[in-house]
Amino acid sequence: MNTEAIALQIERNLRDPIVGDGILARSHKGQVCQNIRSALRMLRFRIPPGELYDEQLEATVLEFQKSYNHRNRDGLFGPGTRRLLATVLADKVGPRALSVLKNFEDTTTATVFLSYAWADSPAVDKIDQWLRDNGVRVNRDSRDFAPGQQLPEAIKDAIVQADKVLVVYSANSKDRDWPRFELSVAEQKEQEGGQRGFIIYLILDNVPLPKHDPNRIAVLSRGKSVRQIGEELLRGIIGHKGEPPRIEFDENEPL
Repeated sequence: MNTEAIALQIERNLRDPIVGDGILARSHKGQVCQNIRSALRMLRFRIPPGELYDEQLEATVLEFQKSYNHRNRDGLFGPGTRRLLATVLADKVGPRALSVLKNFEDTTTATVFLSYAWADSPAVDKIDQWLRDNGVRVNRDSRDFAPGQQLPEAIKDAIVQADKVLVVYSANSKDRDWPRFELSVAEQKEQEGGQRGFIIYLILDNVPLPKHDPNRIAVLSRGKSVRQIGEELLRGIIGHKGEPPRIEFDENEPL
C-alpha cells in the first residue's frame, strides 16, 4: 500500500460517522476524538486518551496546525486539518497507524426498535433493509427476539436499549394490541428520560396520527421511493449531519 492510499484510509478513520465532513469542535464526543488523540500521540504530541473534544484536545490540534503551517490555525478539526493530519501520519508512521486507529466502516449510527403490524411486512422489510444498509442497527421482533422470551419483557428491554423507536403507522397497525403496547412503552421512556424525538412515525397510508401526537416527526410514504423515505427517516434518527464541508481558501488573496 503506497503512502497516498494509507493517507486516504487514515483520513476515513478520522472522519466522524455522523458529523461526516462537518467541523469537530469543543464538546463533541465520540470514538473519532480518541482516533484524533491517538494520531497526535503517534506524532509525539502530548495528549491523553479520551472521547471528548475538550480544551486540551483543541489546544493540541492548534499546536499541530501551527507546527505544520496549516492555513487555518483555530484548534478546530475540519476537512483541511483532517487531510493534513492523515498525510503527515502516512508519511511519518506509515501502515502502522492503521493498526492503531479504529476503523469506522462497520460502525452503526444508532439502534432503532421497529414497531409495526405483521400485515405491513412487505413494506417494512424494504425499509428495514435500507436502514441496515445505511448503518442503522434495526431491532425487530421476527429476527432479534430470542425463542422463549416473554414478549412484553422482550419489547420493554428492546425499547429501553434503543436510541429511537420507529413506529410504522397504518390502518393495519393503529388499533392492534402489540403496536399500541410498544407505542405506550416508548412514550413512557420518552417522558421519563426527557428524550424529545425518541419516537418517529412512518405513515404508510395517510392514517391520521393519534390526537396527542400532532408534532411528532412523521414521514409520509405515499408517492415516495424507498430511498426518499429512508433518507428522511435517517435524518430523524441521527439528526443533522453537521456543518457543510469547509472550503479551504486564503483570505488574503483577491476574490
